[in-house]
Amino acid sequence: MPAAVERPHRDEVRSRILAAAAHNFERDGYVGASLRRIATDAGFTKGAVYSNFGSKPDLFGQVCA
Repeated sequence: MPAAVERPHRDEVRSRILAAAAHNFERDGYVGASLRRIATDAGFTKGAVYSNFGSKPDLFGQVCA
């Protein structure tokens, strides 16, 4: 039987998404940054981004805060 995969804690997920978002927004600007790319760079799905931040404007606001 395969070993259970341990899911990262919600704080770690948010931290990794915020770091990837900051990098993408800085590099590509708000319009050029995509949630799909941010999610991929953080190592998660786009659903994880929406689950933690709701929308691109919400994520951008958290990066700027």
